[in-house]
Parts: sequence; structure tokens; C-alpha cells
Amino acid sequence: MRSLLPERKVAVAAAIQTWEAGTPQQQKESYFKYALEAYSSNEVAFACIEERASSAGEPRLVAVRKTDKGPEQIKGHPICALFENPNPFMSGYELMKSFIMYHDISGNGFLEKVRSGSGKLVELWPLRPDRMWVIPDENPNIHLRGWEYKIGAQSHFLPARDVMQWRSANPLDDWYGMPMLRPAAMRIDTANAMRAFTMAFFKNAGVPAGLLTVEKQVGSAERQMIADRFRNETGGPGGFHSLLVLGGAGNGGGPGKVEYTPMGLPLGERGLVMPELDEILDAKIAMPTGVPLELIGARLGMIHGNRSTMKEARAGFWDETLMPLYREIAAVLTLGLRDEYGDFDYLEFDTSTVKALQEDQDAKSTRIITQLHGGAISVQEARVDLGREPDFEPGAILVMPDNISGLPADQLDAPPAPAPMSQPALGGRTNGTTNGALTDRERTVLGV
Repeated sequence: MRSLLPERKVAVAAAIQTWEAGTPQQQKESYFKYALEAYSSNEVAFACIEERASSAGEPRLVAVRKTDKGPEQIKGHPICALFENPNPFMSGYELMKSFIMYHDISGNGFLEKVRSGSGKLVELWPLRPDRMWVIPDENPNIHLRGWEYKIGAQSHFLPARDVMQWRSANPLDDWYGMPMLRPAAMRIDTANAMRAFTMAFFKNAGVPAGLLTVEKQVGSAERQMIADRFRNETGGPGGFHSLLVLGGAGNGGGPGKVEYTPMGLPLGERGLVMPELDEILDAKIAMPTGVPLELIGARLGMIHGNRSTMKEARAGFWDETLMPLYREIAAVLTLGLRDEYGDFDYLEFDTSTVKALQEDQDAKSTRIITQLHGGAISVQEARVDLGREPDFEPGAILVMPDNISGLPADQLDAPPAPAPMSQPALGGRTNGTTNGALTDRERTVLGV
């Protein structure tokens, strides 16, 4: 008998290619290449990733539940304790720093959930992205069967529920994120090549590429032999300084005259290794990371930076780069951990203690006093914002300008009191009298 219930819809976006079903799939981008040639070999890439990852020591993870009065932080939640001591060998700072570093290098960060015998979550571990192989499932309702963690010839299966994946957006991959430095990869290669070329130049006594002219007749095989020998002996580790050999039309009776002419640009201020090119590469490499050049000590940032701009750069870095970053991480952790506990609605990072986001004390005091004088806040609220008790101590003496007066908040909507009528001075002139005496009507109005 056919069911009367409507058939459950299946998302087309969860469909996979048939040959992927149940087969571990490796990330297409080379984690090893980005880790070696960018993070480990390029100082700008390293400094930017370190600047982002080392920020993990400032914000604190908190669990939040929604109430009728608004969001409420859950004090002493066990998930906070877990992130403080995620496993016996790592601190919470090391865990989050590794999580961010792996994500920035490969586009993917992974955390393994380790359970006790009863199934309770007891530990968290970061996982190296290059060892993670996703296992898709042909059933769209399951979509992700799990992960295979490969270490050499060893392979470990991890259920999908025991792995949290944080991946960046990738328009060409359904399973893995795109490395953050992928758009700057050619810039990194150029910067690394410049450094290798400069090193080869100085290692070989400053001999640049050039033209070798031989007076006697030189055959093609001999020209190639001379060029190869020159490259092998002076080309350095990168094989730089190729040589062009020209043979003359001499009689060939002797070795002939040999003349060397440098052909490359000098390496001076306007030569091949010019500061402008260095600065361009630094800026282009740092651009995808969102890290200001002032914070990593790059030459361009130091030229235009000072103590004031450094402070602004750090505040802007937190506001524009790290705040969205931690909101993204919190969303990943919420998705992966909410079902483990079930007593919170979402996780967030408390950034109230982040030094770069703290308002200057003088600016804060000026802002609060301006709000107080404008009637936006009460005296009690102003005192609390300034870190004091809401009420003055008994017997407190205040020094305030004469042109400022206070008004209780419950009297803001009360109708204004009628202006009192002044009583004419004795002997003064009154209506209809000349001797200063009050008339009956005036007595009635004044109540005398």
C-alpha cells in the first residue's frame, strides 16, 4: 500500500560522482607545497599566518543560551573547560593556534573529538590536513561517510561525527577549502626567486649574466660546453647567470681574445632587486591574509607607520579581519559541538578582553560624560560604565558647574509646575489703587 505521506525531498547539491562513493578523496591542492614554499620559506607569508594564529590567546570561548531577556552566557560550562585543556599534551592556546595555522596554509582546519568508553567527549586534537582523506557517501541523506587519516602505510577511519572541519570557500571543490595564499602563489614564487637570485649573485662574487665573446671560431658544441661550465660554476643553487657565447671569425691559430660583457641590470637601488619591487610583493602577499604591513615589520609598513598608525592598524586588523574570523570559527564549533551537550544555543568568542579593542580611557570618559550631559544615560549608568559603584558613598562631596542641574527620571514626563506669582511690594503700585493697598481681587488671587 502506498504511503499517504509525501516523499522526502533529497538535495541535489548533496549528490556526488559515482566513482567517489566510498573511496577516500585527497585534497587537490598540495599542502606540502604551501607549507614548504610559503609558510616555511617566505618571511611575509610566515609572518602573516603567525600574526593571525597567535591572536588565539586573547578571545575566550563561551557558551550562550537564548532567554526572554536576551542572550545569556552560561558560566562555568564544561565546553569552556575542555577548550582550556583540550588534551594532556596541548594547551587551549596551542590547539587554537594550530587550528588557525592549518586552515590558513591548506584552506582546511580539522579537530578530532575523542570520547570516553561511555561516548562522552573528553579530548580535542588538531589533525594535519595533508593526512585527511574525505570518504563521500552515495546516499544524499548521509553525504559524508567519514574520513581516513593516513600516516605512511597506516590508515585510521574517523566517523564524520568525530571530526570538525573548518574550510574556506572554494569554487572548484566540494569537500576541501582553498588555501588562503592561493591567489598570491605566483607573487610568493617571484619573491622566493628574487631572494635566491640575490643569494646566488653574492655567493658567486657578484658575477651577473653576460656575453662572452671569443675571437677565434667556436663551434656550437664548444659554445654549449663553455656556457654549461659557466652556469655550473657560477650559476648558484638555482642555476642562475646563463651565458651567451659568440665565436668570432678569427684564424683559429691560437686561443684568441676573450671578452666578457655583463648584460643584466645592476643590483643597485634601481636595478633588478629594487626596493619598490620588494614592497609590491610584500603588499600583494599580505593582501589575502588581511594583515596590515605595519604589524609584521614589512618595509613599506614601517616607512609610513608610527606609534599612532600602529595602534590604528592593530585595531583595524581585529575589527576587519579577526572578528569575522572568530565568528566563522564559532559557527563551525557550534555546528560540531551543540549536539554533544544540548544545553546551549551557540558558541561565541568573548572579545571584551582583547587589548586592541579596548577603548582609550580618556576617550571613554569623554564619551560617557557627553552622553550623561545629553540625557542619554543616568548618573548611575555613567558610574557603572566608568567602573564604579552606581551610587555615591554617604557624605560624598561633588564639585559640579553651576549651569548643570539634575532631574529624576520619573519626572521627565510630568507636566511643568505653574510659575509662582510674585507678591507686589508694600507701597508699590497696584491696579486701581494709588496707596499700595491690595484690592479684593488681588487678595483672592494671591490667597492672602
